[in-house]
Amino acid sequence: MDAERQYLRTTALIKAAEDWAPAYKRDVKTHAQLIRLESKWQLTLSKFFKQIADNATAYVNLGSYAGQIRAAIDPPPYNIDIIVNDQALDTTSNTFIQLSLELATDLAALGAVAGQNIYGIPLGLSSTSANIQKLGLEHVAGLVGKKVQPDGSIVDNPRAKFNITKTMRNDIAQSIKTSLAKGENTQQAIERVQQTIADPVRAERIARTESVNAYQGGLREFADQSGAVGKEWQDVGAIDVCADNTAEGPIPIDETFVSGDDQPVAHVGCRCGLRYIYKQEWDSLSL
Repeated sequence: MDAERQYLRTTALIKAAEDWAPAYKRDVKTHAQLIRLESKWQLTLSKFFKQIADNATAYVNLGSYAGQIRAAIDPPPYNIDIIVNDQALDTTSNTFIQLSLELATDLAALGAVAGQNIYGIPLGLSSTSANIQKLGLEHVAGLVGKKVQPDGSIVDNPRAKFNITKTMRNDIAQSIKTSLAKGENTQQAIERVQQTIADPVRAERIARTESVNAYQGGLREFADQSGAVGKEWQDVGAIDVCADNTAEGPIPIDETFVSGDDQPVAHVGCRCGLRYIYKQEWDSLSL
């Protein structure tokens, strides 16, 4: 077994052993595929961030760094903005979208398929459905601070809630600040930046959270198309805001839970799920 296959197998086994909300386990096959896709996305992102780390010199202006080290006085006149190469970092957004789009689309399709299997309502939703492809593109664009225009073009979103590229930029800047404070030479500074970028926790955290996000987006698309009118949050022994969402019980499908979320995830690494409710059951709950 080659290294990548072993990595995927081991990662999937670890994820399968975690506590998942009951909603996922109502369809064993799609749950297993969710775990496999999450593991694959984690591997893809690990390789992506390692490649960026290997090319760290493209994202740091070494001449500017060395100049500031030489000119350092107390207090040091450090200017991080001229050390971090934002133009080079910007190109990583497109690379992230290209690497992640198919996975995010497959995860959204998987959520829709799970809904069809669990609730027994065949709608023909799949990864080739236009609305599922749209969900996948919007998802990955949103992760790098972009939005998708009606014509399909991808532009900057000034009100972006998430921006992986910006977060990485901030991490690089903090790494440079540490190196400046320690008076490290350029080689030491680059090594520190490389360790910061390639931190495996980064890939694991993104894949763990956004796989569930994409899956839930597809499940919601199914729920909307199939006529669901309500929803119920399911946690896994939570003691945080997810427990509050579960305690709220069934709510109308278009309302948000007490956490302010429309659907899982409510936080990084969330394994909560949703149960959708249809009119006959909803009417009996309302009596």
